[in-house]
Amino acid sequence: MSLQQRILWLLATVTLLSCARPDSTIGSHPEQVTHALAAKPHRLAVVFLPQVSGCNSCDQMISAVISEWQAAPDAEMVVVSVIPDRAQPNDPWLPGAIVRLKPEDYRRYKGKSPLPRVQVWSADGTLLLSRSVPNNGLQAELLTEEMLAARSFTAPIAVASRKAKSP
Repeated sequence: MSLQQRILWLLATVTLLSCARPDSTIGSHPEQVTHALAAKPHRLAVVFLPQVSGCNSCDQMISAVISEWQAAPDAEMVVVSVIPDRAQPNDPWLPGAIVRLKPEDYRRYKGKSPLPRVQVWSADGTLLLSRSVPNNGLQAELLTEEMLAARSFTAPIAVASRKAKSP
C-alpha cells in the first residue's frame, strides 16, 4: 500500500470515527416520547429535536423533508418533535406529534450533540441514524438519502408482522 493510500485510509477512518454518535442516554426515550412513538404501527420512528430558537430556517428545512416523507402513502412512519416545555416555536411547521419535556428532562435527552438533530429508529428500537443537520440546502438532499438508507434496514409493517407471528 502506497503512502498516499495509507493517508487516505487514515483520513477516512478519522472521518468515520468523528461522525456524530448518540449519547448513551438517548437510547432510552422519556416516557412521553415512547408513548408518542407507540401511537401507531410503524416501520421507521423519527425523532426530531429542533433548534427551536435562533435558526427557524434550519428547523423548517428539516421539517419539510420529514413532512414530505411522512406524507408518502407508504411511509409507515411515526414522527415526534421534541421541544422544551417552555419553548414557543412556530408549531404549524413542526412535523408529527409535539412532545414537550420539562427543562431537566429535555437537557438530559438532547445530550451534547448540536441541534437541530434527527434520529431515525426501526420499529424494534434499533437506532439507524442520529445526526445534527447544519443549515445549508445540500443537507435536505443528504437527509433524504440517509432516510432512504435507514429505511433499507427495515421491513414493511406487513412483512415484519408476519415474521413476528411465525415460529
